[in-house]
Amino acid sequence: MYMYSTHASVPYVSASGNSMLVSLEFPGEAIDQREVEDIAGHLRGNSIRLLSLRGCNMKDESFSEICRALEANRSLQHLNLNINVVHSTYRMKELASTLIVNRTVTHLIPSQFDWLF
Repeated sequence: MYMYSTHASVPYVSASGNSMLVSLEFPGEAIDQREVEDIAGHLRGNSIRLLSLRGCNMKDESFSEICRALEANRSLQHLNLNINVVHSTYRMKELASTLIVNRTVTHLIPSQFDWLF
């Protein structure tokens, strides 16, 4: 089960008048397909500024779906993928391709890449 952070309890209203969640956090959980679709929907809807998937377990297909949604996103500024989220070359390439397209993420907390060495 995921939770919205305490910051999300008071929605942010942007200059254009659109309301958005400030952050969405999934602290160290296994993320199921419904939650992946929810995250992707928020990303495509430009409704969050911070996404933390810190320590989350998910399938490669789910990670790819989130990356595809992130490519279309124009609101996310902070992305936390710390603690074993990007744990393979496949995911590293997916993330790199995504960040070439997405230019709004200014703060990235990646996984440690100890597995490369």
